[in-house]
Amino acid sequence: MSKLFKFKEWLTLDEATNHISTVLGEPVTSADLYNHQNIHH
Repeated sequence: MSKLFKFKEWLTLDEATNHISTVLGEPVTSADLYNHQNIHH
């Protein structure tokens, strides 16, 4: 995780998608994030 990432309060959708893909070690799409948001909120 970059130092800049630690200071950011909000991420763009592209940044969130890339970060989650890196953390999970598998591809994640913006549609995946939208679906997760709709299911859990």
